[in-house]
Amino acid sequence: MRFMIRRLIEEMVMGKKRKLRIPEDLVVGSVHESKNYGSMEIVEYRGCNDITITFLRSKGSRVATAKNIRGGTVRDTSAYVVPTKMNCGDLYKSNNYGVMEITECIDSSKVRVSFISTGYTTLTSPTAVRNGLVRDKSIPKANNFLKIGEVYPTKHSGDVKVINFLSAKEIEVYCLRDGITLITDSASIRKGRVLHSLSTTICNIGYHGDGPHLATESNLTYKRWKNIINRCYSSADPNHVKYYGDCSVCEEWLNFQNFADWFESNSFEGCQVDKDILFEGNKVYSPETCICVGKTDNIVKAHAGHFKMVNPQGELVEIYNMRAYCREHNLDHRRLCYVHSGEKYSHGGWTKYVEK
Repeated sequence: MRFMIRRLIEEMVMGKKRKLRIPEDLVVGSVHESKNYGSMEIVEYRGCNDITITFLRSKGSRVATAKNIRGGTVRDTSAYVVPTKMNCGDLYKSNNYGVMEITECIDSSKVRVSFISTGYTTLTSPTAVRNGLVRDKSIPKANNFLKIGEVYPTKHSGDVKVINFLSAKEIEVYCLRDGITLITDSASIRKGRVLHSLSTTICNIGYHGDGPHLATESNLTYKRWKNIINRCYSSADPNHVKYYGDCSVCEEWLNFQNFADWFESNSFEGCQVDKDILFEGNKVYSPETCICVGKTDNIVKAHAGHFKMVNPQGELVEIYNMRAYCREHNLDHRRLCYVHSGEKYSHGGWTKYVEK
């Protein structure tokens, strides 16, 4: 460069002007192609390192070297350039925030994208779009640990899969166990508290179901159903181990809505659900084996039993409900119980039956 300047000064001092030798492919008016910015025309040649060109598409001008012109590597900084293989309307998938659409290509380093699920729009780079690194800032950072397609466990609804982020507080998930799609929030997913109508919130087996019956503590029908479930399946219930350890509830009644339909069709004021009157020794609560009875009848049934006694005539008598039998036949209930337990030998000629 210094040599060229010195020669130029010498020629000017001597009154001589050197005539430039312009290569045939770089004459003024010749057109060359750039790799990314279209055609460019040479408008002035002042040396191999000082050539002014104009881009035909953007009409932008700049100075370039002969090497860059021939190699097509001259960059048009003022140009509107669509990034390679990226066009408006193209859809790309982000790593954590769903699908985004290219809405505007500004230049080679900037594009505008819009997230399909939330409508959030932002400027970013083509590289970030291709690598799925664009972030939807309408969704709070607390959700960053959640990823679309990932599966998370819950306490009462099985595993749920994140499908989409709808907004800052709405996340669409799919319950793998029950086949239900629902909207929840990130806190519920993190804490495993995603709930829906089929969530087994009662002893991890009973669920509220879909229907007109309110599953609230103020609903007496719901309280009766919940008590039945607790008796059969809750180890915290004091009666579970002693009386109901081997009892169960049928599949139909695990849904509160089904139980409520049956109960409200068969119940009356002050009634209770009994499983033993229709079928002695029954262990399953179901619409086929249960009946609504009054409180007194239920108490009598609970205290009743089968007793084998021998009457004064020497005949075997099978007694069900000792108290009622004694009342009907003018016998002393307490003393006849002593005979049956072996504390007394006889009462009024009645003795205990002994198997032979």
